[in-house]
Amino acid sequence: MLWTVIMAASAIAAAEPVLELDFTKGELPPNTVSAISKKFQDTYDRQKFVKDGNEYALFCGGKSQYGHFTMTDHLPFKADAPFTVTCWFRPRGGWSIPVIYYRSGWNSRDGFSIMQSGPQLHLRIGKEHVISSDKPNPLQKNTRYFVTVSWDGKVWKMTLNGREFTGKKNPPFILPPAQIKFHVGGYNIHTNNVFEGTIRKVRIYDRALSLKEIHAMLGNEIGELGQE
Repeated sequence: MLWTVIMAASAIAAAEPVLELDFTKGELPPNTVSAISKKFQDTYDRQKFVKDGNEYALFCGGKSQYGHFTMTDHLPFKADAPFTVTCWFRPRGGWSIPVIYYRSGWNSRDGFSIMQSGPQLHLRIGKEHVISSDKPNPLQKNTRYFVTVSWDGKVWKMTLNGREFTGKKNPPFILPPAQIKFHVGGYNIHTNNVFEGTIRKVRIYDRALSLKEIHAMLGNEIGELGQE
């Protein structure tokens, strides 16, 4: 299967992340802890990492969505400061499941989450989907995707495999309380809202990356991974 979108790398200097969660070595990155749904904490028998090409990926989901995800409190976010979050993931299905979750409650005004609902991806703030991917181009199961979400202090943007989406509403970014962790692939061990699929890498940058920079990242990664 070929990549959904193939972009050539631009000849610009690569941006440096302030935090990287790299699961491709088949182990948890530093400052990251594992979380398993309470229903299966004593009996969970699924792999936490699976092969993804020549590398590994974090395996989320499991039995009826209950499964394994990770979280960290080693965060570079600052109030009123721009940022970009990038994530390589491979969906297997599911509804109202978080790829990234950084907020103090499901409908809280603080933070943000990147949610998958069936064939679409959403940037969710408060109760609303502020930005959504394109309905005529649904997410395909078992296909790699590269999503980015950025906040420049005024406008939210989301890209999916290099295609940029913007919303009509731009609520402010409100920094969650200090004790709130940054979740990858889930948000609560007591629910079945665990991402169904795998996640390779998550990176956080301390500025809003340009579309040109995002295309360069996408092109470089595709060059390293090759075609499927």
